[in-house]
Parts: sequence; structure tokens; C-alpha cells
Amino acid sequence: MRMTVDIDKKVLEEVVALTGEKTKSKAVNKAMEWFVRRERIRELREMAGKIDISDNWQELEELELKEEEEVYRAMNEGRPAHRNAGPARQKTGMGSRVRGESAGADAKPTVVAPEAW
Repeated sequence: MRMTVDIDKKVLEEVVALTGEKTKSKAVNKAMEWFVRRERIRELREMAGKIDISDNWQELEELELKEEEEVYRAMNEGRPAHRNAGPARQKTGMGSRVRGESAGADAKPTVVAPEAW
């Protein structure tokens, strides 16, 4: 985006020198990116201790493994398996470990046994 801005000559020369860019435009852009990044980091640091994150990855992994075992059993028994409806998927949106070919609607997925994970 083009715009006209009044910038102190000495400051601009210093920005060009500090960024190592060859043009003033690139130097100003880089300096602005650095500024935005620094401010975002400052904002994140201010949030330290203010956000309570639930660390339940082990529970979710257990749910996913149980679900995958059921999918494995169902597919080996010829029953339909509903891979995307289990509790682990609903909580995390994680993908399935059941691999299918994209050869069309009639393609059968390749099921990987839980022991092989």
C-alpha cells in the first residue's frame, strides 16, 4: 500500500542500517513487523497466570484409543464404524488413524491395528 509519511531522516537511516535492508520501504516494513511482533509478545506476557488451561490430553488420548479399538473391531467384523462420532473426536476434532483410499465411495479403508500405533 502506498502512502506518504513524514519520517525523521536520522531515524530512517538508522532503521535501514539496523534492518540490513537495501531499500527504505523494505526497512520500514521490517521495522513495523518487528514492532507488531514485540507488542504481541508483550500482550502474551501480560496474560501470564490469567488463563486457566485444562490439561486433559491424557484423558482425550485414552478416549481416542478406545474409540479406535472399537473402529478396528467393527471394521474387522464387517460392521459399519462411525469414526467421527466418538467422544474423543467431539472434544478435540482429532483425525482418525483409520486410513482410507480416495478411490471413491466404494473404497474400503485400510485399518491399522491399535498394537501397531
